[in-house]
Amino acid sequence: MCKLIQDLPVELVGSKVLGYLSVRDIVMLERACSSKKSHQALLEQIPHCPPVCYKYKKKPVLEWLAKRQCKICFLGIGFPEDNHCLHVKNLEVDHVCLDIMSVLTMESLEYLQESTIVSKVRSVNIIIDQNRVVMDKLSVCARNVEHLRARNSYIFFDWLTIDILKMWKLTDIELNGAAITTSLVSLVVQTCSELTNLKLSSHSIDVSAVKAIVQYCPKLKTLRLASRDLQWSLLSIRMSKHLLHSQYP
Repeated sequence: MCKLIQDLPVELVGSKVLGYLSVRDIVMLERACSSKKSHQALLEQIPHCPPVCYKYKKKPVLEWLAKRQCKICFLGIGFPEDNHCLHVKNLEVDHVCLDIMSVLTMESLEYLQESTIVSKVRSVNIIIDQNRVVMDKLSVCARNVEHLRARNSYIFFDWLTIDILKMWKLTDIELNGAAITTSLVSLVVQTCSELTNLKLSSHSIDVSAVKAIVQYCPKLKTLRLASRDLQWSLLSIRMSKHLLHSQYP
């Protein structure tokens, strides 16, 4: 493809073609530029390309993207192991996802606080139990979190406090674990009134959790529940429908 694009006028490549190329294609096209004029023209067009979804976290590639002002729509970061991603300057990214792979410490949060992309952290995935104080600090420095995932049977959720729920802007929550109780679900839904997606998997929630969800989540579009204690009787279904129609006609 790059050989064919090489023969096209620079103006046509910039206005018609560049937005359909992947990062790899753009890199190859830049290397294929045969003159300084065409190379400079390509660099001027790259910042106007649609954002790309970048799944890899190698620092040299991120630095290449930042230097050419290439926009990234999604960037996943393993935290705190892959802190090198947080040191790349002038990185233009819309959505950063933190995959928290181990127990966070105050020291590890310092890298995030000093990063220019901390305000772009919109998703947090947690696979291990965390310290409440550290998580509270995380919610303060990364306030724009909209998506929360915590999927591990050994997570006790003591860190998921009302202060954290109020600080974040959660619209999408997925929790999986034995420690998810009806009282925890009630706390979540009463605090996060903007929820549109909710997925819960636990054998410690009952029909009371369903009633709380119906009562406090008027914007909910997707609800998935998995629990052996839920009695999906005709009566409970009718009750949920009655509450839903009576409160949100």
